[in-house]
Amino acid sequence: MRGPGSGDDLRVSQLPADGTWPSGTAEYEKRNVSEAVAIWDSQLCIQCGQCGFACPHSVIRSKYYPEAALKGAPEGFKSAPVNSRGNPDVRFSLQIYLEDCTGCAICVEVCPAAQALEPARKAINLGAKGPILESSRRHIRFFESLSLNDRSRVDFATVRGMQFLQPLFEFPGACAGCGETPYLKVLTQLFGDRMQVANATGCSSIYGGNLPVTPWSTDAAGRGPAWSNSLFEDNAEFGLGFRLAADQHRGLAERLLRELAPQLGGTLVHELLAAPQRSESELRKQRERIALLKSRLEQLDCAGGLDLLSVADHLLRRSVWIVGGDGWAYD
Repeated sequence: MRGPGSGDDLRVSQLPADGTWPSGTAEYEKRNVSEAVAIWDSQLCIQCGQCGFACPHSVIRSKYYPEAALKGAPEGFKSAPVNSRGNPDVRFSLQIYLEDCTGCAICVEVCPAAQALEPARKAINLGAKGPILESSRRHIRFFESLSLNDRSRVDFATVRGMQFLQPLFEFPGACAGCGETPYLKVLTQLFGDRMQVANATGCSSIYGGNLPVTPWSTDAAGRGPAWSNSLFEDNAEFGLGFRLAADQHRGLAERLLRELAPQLGGTLVHELLAAPQRSESELRKQRERIALLKSRLEQLDCAGGLDLLSVADHLLRRSVWIVGGDGWAYD
């Protein structure tokens, strides 16, 4: 990445020929816009997840993990026993990405855990960044080395459970304390690996698509939200087009699947077509079936097989969202 004023140093040959841009580049920006940043008090924390839920910039992350995983943790890395029954050897950590924190203090406002003798002190407070900046970088590297929590074992219906889901919208350049970005972050936590976004021009296009910096990112498997921007007066139709296109692709995939059932195996075809895809575990099973389908299609030597291979991923339900901010609402 290059800073302001160095655009002329870029060669035309270094630019993407097809107009695509890498996603998740906001994580490299490290704007360091605030000297006062959020600091976690592990002894006061009740692990409710409200701070991470409300954070506009996805700088507050949570994980639970076996106590043995703390072996090799850097000095000062914070953790606490996980606040749930039946897990005596499980630890909880809340990690704050200090260089991306804007110091908006929303996390402090929503935190319900206060010290009895000093009510102004909570489980998360604003403090000076300078003295802990270097150690926080080591803590973040270790935190990121800890395994992500299994989505199928997380309760999506509670804020407490939501904190353990990976956000695929992170470190946006929105104003400190932005009221829009938390919604997008939560959407990506719930649906991000199969999500399509039709975005209306406005604030959401500035902090969401200010190329080459974009907060939309992907998971370890390379899956993430597909985002595209429209003029705000056309965004409803734009998003409807996404839905219609997804349905058409799925319909084509289902038709080809039925036609090739004798070569692919009736059981696999039936399971692919009948999959309810209502829960995380059902979606995971459907992905496994699609992977098996692709492996069988690669062994088929027919035009229909290649056609189905090109649309096989559409057998997984798409989650289409029409997103608009102040521009779509008022202009």
